[in-house]
Amino acid sequence: MPPPPAPPVKPAPVQPEQVAAQPSFSGSDGPLAGLSVDGPAGPDGPLVLDLDATELSWVVVQVDSGSPQEALLRPGQKAQWKAQDQFTVTLGNAGGVRAELNGKPQKPFGPSGKVVRDVVLKRSGL
Repeated sequence: MPPPPAPPVKPAPVQPEQVAAQPSFSGSDGPLAGLSVDGPAGPDGPLVLDLDATELSWVVVQVDSGSPQEALLRPGQKAQWKAQDQFTVTLGNAGGVRAELNGKPQKPFGPSGKVVRDVVLKRSGL
């Protein structure tokens, strides 16, 4: 005689993922590997790129010679990347992002709504 069938398992309800007002990008691998929320580094430490969105902007940041990393920044969101040598940045809304390199404000990348590609930020620009 076969055993009685097991009762059906009811799956747990799936909750939509919550998106924080400020992204917390961190980790040592994956598509956002170079992102961090640590404080600024010293003058002999790594290069630190801080982006502060004033308008909705899509950004792509290549850290040193690594794989490009994408992020969608909403107004008020901040993101930080660390590198040894340089960053290559593409912005979908150049005027919608303020940038600092090792704490030093950078000139605007362009006007609001303009796409700017392959902006190279190096230690020599400090």
